[in-house]
Amino acid sequence: MSARKMRTVIIVMVILLVAAVAGYIGVDRYKKAQEDAEAQAQAELTLFSFSDDAVTDVDIKNEDGHFHITKGADGWEITDTDYPNEIRLNPYYINSVTAAMCVLTADKKIEAADDRMADYGFDDPAVVTCTVDGVDKTIEIGNFSATGESCYIRRPDSSDVFAITYDKGMLFSGGVFYLMAHDMIRFTDVEMDGFTLERDGKTVYDLDRSTGMWTLEAPKLGASVDSAQVSSMLTMVTRIEYQYFYGYDDDPEALKASGFTKAAYRVTASSNGETVELEFGPIPEGKGLVPVHDLTSGLVCAIDSSSAGFLNSTLNELLTTKMLPIGFSDAASMEATIDDTSFTMTMDPEAGEYRFNDTPIDTDDTALFRQFRELFETVPNMTYEEVVLDPALPETPEATCRFHITTLEGTEYLLELVPTDEENLYWAYVDGTYEGFTVRRRALTGSTGVLPFYEKMVDMLS
Repeated sequence: MSARKMRTVIIVMVILLVAAVAGYIGVDRYKKAQEDAEAQAQAELTLFSFSDDAVTDVDIKNEDGHFHITKGADGWEITDTDYPNEIRLNPYYINSVTAAMCVLTADKKIEAADDRMADYGFDDPAVVTCTVDGVDKTIEIGNFSATGESCYIRRPDSSDVFAITYDKGMLFSGGVFYLMAHDMIRFTDVEMDGFTLERDGKTVYDLDRSTGMWTLEAPKLGASVDSAQVSSMLTMVTRIEYQYFYGYDDDPEALKASGFTKAAYRVTASSNGETVELEFGPIPEGKGLVPVHDLTSGLVCAIDSSSAGFLNSTLNELLTTKMLPIGFSDAASMEATIDDTSFTMTMDPEAGEYRFNDTPIDTDDTALFRQFRELFETVPNMTYEEVVLDPALPETPEATCRFHITTLEGTEYLLELVPTDEENLYWAYVDGTYEGFTVRRRALTGSTGVLPFYEKMVDMLS
């Protein structure tokens, strides 16, 4: 290649290199300018940036009134308000407000003329202020957009209007229903020591745990409370939350709007001397709301009908169904009569001697001894059919089935079954007293009843 051609190639390569460098620099500058513009736009949309942990006070003004909330040693509390009724504060709502305010960024800026501020709702806005290290961070909340997708806000020291999401707008402008705690009962099932349910003016059950264990105060029955069942029911009850807020009972319109006319149910719950009394309207068929009148606070709200099943709970569901509290290892003897069938069982575990009628039971015969034990257990494990509180008992009850059990300590139990007017149904008497329960014939003749086990015992011995 000649020297002239070589110089030409070199000149062309230099020109291309310079153009490439210039292009790179131009693109880089454009990209940086674009990033700077985006950062500036984002900065304009960022209204606040602070630590929500540093917030000491939250001040809220909306259509329901003015509320000043202060963070104390025990958490958030309302320290000043012009609202006429007591509000049990929902601290999670205040935490949500401070968390949203501390990183508040608008979706867009609205070009709004100063003389059109009323069109955006700023003639009478809701106001939220977070106090951070003694400095107030305030926003005004105006109207929602026509589409309902956005909410207009601004800072009081600026005429700039911004749009935030509907959810944030509702959070900041929320009234009493947002501020108040939504749990229907203000203490947990663990803290509760009393619970009463009344239906149509009559007590269904009155439970008490002042002694540490749940007991049945009313109606007075011989059965024991199933603590696991009670705990399960109360756990569900204490998790029920209000779904709608009508107001307070000092406003006649609140009760009217709720549809509450007459209490169909009444619940009284207590914990360490504190009591909550609630009245409930009827439960609608299908889905709907059940009005609730809190007699303690005057609150008128509603719960979802799907949460109201406990109002139709029965006493049967909360009681142990076993007739007698005796185990095989605690028994010394049992004398049984079922219609025309009678048998006796004696047990002396210390001596290792067991008898069915007069027949010794060989404890080394595993199957026979198991059958002996299971026959005994059919009696104390006998379950009742239902609770009958106002029975038409016979003046002189005549039992057709009797089970007399004596424990190793000498305690005696007598279970007697007296036929009712209904076929295959008995009144249950324990130690000569009707305990409020009925027993079905199948408890004697069913697959787990006394007679089938008796017959198998006789077969094994023969």
